[in-house]
Amino acid sequence: MSSKLYIKITTDLSAAQLAELIKPNEARYEQAQILVNLLQGSMGGQVAQTLSIESGAVTPSGDVTPSGVQVDDTVTIQSVVLTAKATAASEAQFTIGTTDLETAKNLRDVINANSSLQSIVTSEVNSSGQVVVDAAWCGTLGNGITLASSSGSTLAVSAATLADATLGTTRRYKFNREV
Repeated sequence: MSSKLYIKITTDLSAAQLAELIKPNEARYEQAQILVNLLQGSMGGQVAQTLSIESGAVTPSGDVTPSGVQVDDTVTIQSVVLTAKATAASEAQFTIGTTDLETAKNLRDVINANSSLQSIVTSEVNSSGQVVVDAAWCGTLGNGITLASSSGSTLAVSAATLADATLGTTRRYKFNREV
């Protein structure tokens, strides 16, 4: 489980203006820079918006433990099926490694690179060789993200959904356009 800072911005910019500013295919650094510019515009009074900052929220998580994974074993995250293969050939396949730890790292990489999962979850491998799957956002909403396995022994999942999220403390700031 990890704790993250969650920021929600309500703005008077139109959907077209926001789409022009925030491009989902941009690298994360560029997206962060765009957010900084948007916030600077708020504080300078150029754009009216409300900024909510939630801290202390715990991200829901679950884990997958590879152990002797076989070809065609699957892990499903929120209806996205990831299949074990001797050699992965698509973004929905992960390569079975020569060790369980190598398989875990390959699964982690596929989860983090999968276009259908990038806005839903992130993953990492812990010191026990488990693939820890975290919701991409904090708070209890992510507790409903499903996690399943075709084999309870070779790809054991911790639970049917991500779990253990908590809400944090929210502070709201209102910035108005200067007239």
